Amino acid sequence: RGDIEGVKIGAGTHKRLAGVPFRITSKTTGESHIVVTDKNGQFSTASSWASHKVNTNAGKSSEDGVWFGTSEPDDSKGALLYDTYVIEELKCDSNAGFKLIPAFEVVVSRNKVTVDLGTLTDEYEKEITIHTTATDKKTGEKMIVAGKDIKIVDKVTFDGLEAGTKYKLSGWQMLKEENAELLIDGKRVDSDYTFTADSEKMTVEVTYSFDGSALGGQNLVTFEELYDMSNPKEPVKVAEHKDINDDGQTVLITERIIKIHTTATDKNGKKEIEAGKDVTIVDKVTLDGLEVGTKYKLSGWQMLKEENAELLIDGKKVSNDYEFTADNEKMTVEIAFTFDGSSLGGKSLVTFEELYDM
Repeated sequence: RGDIEGVKIGAGTHKRLAGVPFRITSKTTGESHIVVTDKNGQFSTASSWASHKVNTNAGKSSEDGVWFGTSEPDDSKGALLYDTYVIEELKCDSNAGFKLIPAFEVVVSRNKVTVDLGTLTDEYEKEITIHTTATDKKTGEKMIVAGKDIKIVDKVTFDGLEAGTKYKLSGWQMLKEENAELLIDGKRVDSDYTFTADSEKMTVEVTYSFDGSALGGQNLVTFEELYDMSNPKEPVKVAEHKDINDDGQTVLITERIIKIHTTATDKNGKKEIEAGKDVTIVDKVTLDGLEVGTKYKLSGWQMLKEENAELLIDGKKVSNDYEFTADNEKMTVEIAFTFDGSSLGGKSLVTFEELYDM
């Protein structure tokens, strides 16, 4: 049996990298264990460094022992049986921003001898930069009218990716004025996008869909984090873009203002109606600013102009409702009021309307 040891540093500054895990795998049996560098970037499988019997093969810190084979750990012996082993550096916070050394092989074939792997140097990776533009998915504008089906699309351009590497872009919406996460029904408005880089520079799009009915007047800012998914169980964050004051990441939700324009006439389009028992007023109502797909109710009633009071016939209000689902932002509908107008000669009637989101 023998052992291996080495030192982990970063290029340029020669900074020693602590807490870096290395996976050691037997080519013969496939048995695999992890050794971790200490505060000086050093690691060793020797019992003089960390007893084989302490947290055997836990692989969490430099204090955990290593032991290959089925026999009981024995500190008088080396940790590794005679064999060829594959040494693989694993991603972690300590080596984030570095290009890891490729896996390599080492042969253990001398009893009680520690093979010195020397200084293992990680080169700096090109920094990944993120540039984003958030807009209304439908119009491409930076302002979105408040509504139940808001869709913000975030166009994200990366530079410095490693071709062939799998990444996950995680994003979420922030309320700019509060500098807090946007919560709808208690849930964060977020979205993920996983992709494999085919080039150093790529552009992807992420869409956020939510009910923004109550967000009129609010500025929303998209935040993003990019993770390297080479090890799906332990993703490593490699870049982020979280600037609450970045105009590119910001969209404004504006209040939805619905305008109503009406024209009241008789059935023939005339503005004067002869008093009689069967009077019908048709109110032609043009609505602008509706939310497509939303169900509305238009409620109307007749008013006596001179009295500025509701028209009552036999003690009942002269009113009518019309329900519809908007198929366009701008629509024209008609609502009719039929009543006994025998006693209304000389009176001016005014139609009042209210529109309800149902």
